[in-house]
Amino acid sequence: MSTTETLAEAPPQWWRWDKDALMLDYVALEQEKRRLDAKQGQILAEIESRGVREVTGYAALSQWVSKCARVKPSEASARVRRARDLNQRRDGATEIPAFAPYTAAAAAEGDLGADQIDAVLKALHALPSTLTAEEREVGEKILTDLAAVGDLNEIPVAGKRLLDQIDPDGRSCHDNRVSHGWTRIGSLTATQKGSTCDRGHT
Repeated sequence: MSTTETLAEAPPQWWRWDKDALMLDYVALEQEKRRLDAKQGQILAEIESRGVREVTGYAALSQWVSKCARVKPSEASARVRRARDLNQRRDGATEIPAFAPYTAAAAAEGDLGADQIDAVLKALHALPSTLTAEEREVGEKILTDLAAVGDLNEIPVAGKRLLDQIDPDGRSCHDNRVSHGWTRIGSLTATQKGSTCDRGHT
């Protein structure tokens, strides 16, 4: 469908919709936008895997995104950063796993927007490198599940509490492991191993 045909379409008669239908449609459209953002990120990861200059002619992927999407360089850089963290990529014959695969799956479902993703990624990058893969996965799941249902401001608080539990002295000490169980993080309760999380309200 061409742009002209799209513009010629009559807009929905929103004034005919009841309030519940309006709100439900708004939420549905927001989720669809998020799913499309996730797909764009997957495309960016594939472009980088094939070679940015070979595919786009630009030296940096963020430069191409800024140009083609007509967004600020800071926004372009943020999109590329999310794409790298959320998606598996290739560097020649080497496969680079996604930094946050659970978060990526939630984003692909439309459960997370850019702000939630950035908050989760910031918290994950702050976790010590001494964590095992299992422990890190537990932390990512807890933060992502919270981000999908909680307030945006809760995510950095939860991330700080996770870090304090893991590394209370700020020395990346491995004495308090994630797998030993977090009792309470904000309003999110996690069982041992973090496999089951119940959203609680106090």
